[in-house]
Amino acid sequence: MIETHAYPSEAPESVEHHATDAVTEADGRARSPEEMRSGLARAFLLLRLLGESNRLGLRLSDLADQSALPRPTVLRILRSLCQERAVDYEPSTRRYHLGIDLFVLGAQAACRRGLRDVCRVPLMRLTESLGETVFLLVRSAYDAVCIDRSAGPLPIRSFTGDIGGRVPLGIGQASTAILA
Repeated sequence: MIETHAYPSEAPESVEHHATDAVTEADGRARSPEEMRSGLARAFLLLRLLGESNRLGLRLSDLADQSALPRPTVLRILRSLCQERAVDYEPSTRRYHLGIDLFVLGAQAACRRGLRDVCRVPLMRLTESLGETVFLLVRSAYDAVCIDRSAGPLPIRSFTGDIGGRVPLGIGQASTAILA
């Protein structure tokens, strides 16, 4: 069972390691130590790392190592994110996972433009006429992000994976079409 408000009972280790070089974030952007001083930037770094961990989640030590942030800092940020239900903590495995509230926020962001609503019927028509799964991707900086899909009769592998997945522009047919 996943608890959304539980805090780990473990005390953070006293060993701290500070980032002195640029930290490369999950999206490939390099951040200088000065940029990483922002609490919001640190929180998003941890959220991106948790997102990349898929269903496995990450332990406190894994997040500290991968983010190059001190464990006490990571623990403090995770506690705040748990309070806001952006992150879930599973006491039995001592792992952190993205919280369902992030999905809710993401869904609201995708609906902001109304693009999903406008494209839903054409997506379904394309799926029916082609007999294939059809994805709706939008540009986000140098990536294409899948915001909707209409599943065809056959299983399909895609570069984006599923809704919320991202792929660099120019990789795959849909993200190449965005560049055109």
